[in-house]
Amino acid sequence: FVQDEWRVLPRLSLSLGLRWDLEPPPSISGAPVYGYTGNVNNPASIALAPPGTPLYKTTYTDFGPRFGAALTIHDQPGQELVLRAGAGIFYDTIALNSMFGGGYALGTAATFTYTSAAFPFIASQILKPVTVPPAPPYSFIYYPDNQIVPPSAVQWNGSLEQALGSKQTLTMGYVASMGLNLVTYERHQFAKTYPLTLGNVYLYANGPGSNYNSLQVKYQREMAHGLQALASYTWAHSIDWASTEDLANVATFPLQRGDSNFDVRHNFTAALVYNLPSQYNNVLERTLLGGWNADAWFVARSPFPYEPVGPAIVDPITGNTTSGELNYNGQNPYVYKSGIPGGRQINPRVFSVTTSTFGIGSAPRNFLRGFGEVQANIAAQRTFPIYDRFNLEFRAEAFNIANHPNFGAVSTSCGVTTAGATCNSPIMGQATSTLSASLGGLSSLYQQGGPRSLQFMLKLQF
Repeated sequence: FVQDEWRVLPRLSLSLGLRWDLEPPPSISGAPVYGYTGNVNNPASIALAPPGTPLYKTTYTDFGPRFGAALTIHDQPGQELVLRAGAGIFYDTIALNSMFGGGYALGTAATFTYTSAAFPFIASQILKPVTVPPAPPYSFIYYPDNQIVPPSAVQWNGSLEQALGSKQTLTMGYVASMGLNLVTYERHQFAKTYPLTLGNVYLYANGPGSNYNSLQVKYQREMAHGLQALASYTWAHSIDWASTEDLANVATFPLQRGDSNFDVRHNFTAALVYNLPSQYNNVLERTLLGGWNADAWFVARSPFPYEPVGPAIVDPITGNTTSGELNYNGQNPYVYKSGIPGGRQINPRVFSVTTSTFGIGSAPRNFLRGFGEVQANIAAQRTFPIYDRFNLEFRAEAFNIANHPNFGAVSTSCGVTTAGATCNSPIMGQATSTLSASLGGLSSLYQQGGPRSLQFMLKLQF
């Protein structure tokens, strides 16, 4: 990586850099790894590669340039205006999950199962040989495409920062990113016997990309008269072909472009820190009121997307079980009701179970929205001097001070399993848990989205 900065003009600075990424394919010391030659789209061309052949080719041209610029448009004190811009290309690693687990990589491991065996095992039960070369039929489960290349992202941004006096600034920016050659799964079925006998094949392969665009606004006030404030708002849109879908889902259904699973359109956060006045003429007032400071932070965001699911289906090729898709008739999918969490659910009659053999439906990916989040937290603290270096720190915190309900997961079940039948689940689309429970169920002290919680602390410092 090389980088340098130049002051081109008194008001213009440039930053240029270049990074070179090199990622050879993984290997196991002392164990031959058997890759394959040919193309899986032409099964007759596939052959077992000689031992030691790399799983895929090393890419030597992953050069990532970086560019940054800052221009002072106006430099009058208290009214400074600065334009900043940047762009760059960033390469990621090729994540090969479970690549070298038992039975997942040819020639690297073997799996043995013992039932009602005495423990501890003897050496002959543990030191089992690995078949080299592996015997057909071969099953390249979770294998890398031999043409795979590292995924990358192109990122660019620009911002204007305006000073509002000596203590305040307002920043408006545009931030964007585009993912390229993202790693996903491909499933291939081989029903005929070719020169290399194959079973079902799951490949880590380069798939479609993603893109993200956002408008970001930030207001910041530095400490003045004991007050410090920070507020930011982001409007964003994230689109991709697959986000966090599991292997069975990606392998069974065709990739579909739509809102990302983590797409949040609107996100507002604010924080305040206030040092209360500590100068009092009265000794009692100074003792009780002096030295306190208070914090407050607030978050409000729009909901995450989701899509309803149909009955469970079993992939006839692999035996994987996953949830089928649904058909959608295009009518308003929401119904508003009093007395249910969030006051809204899905109208099940606008969805029906698909008649497709593979469970593929017409409902768009991630076109429904769950519930957003609104939460305010406050804290107050003070340090009491005791003697010399001994101090007693007191802090009180309240999370979700208004006890505002925040909902997370919703019921996505259709309620019927018959192909062509209209959904009838009475709770379809209703919230089934709080946001905190959906995120992992930790206490509200450690995770947002739960009920109001209070925390008090005393700490002796010396």
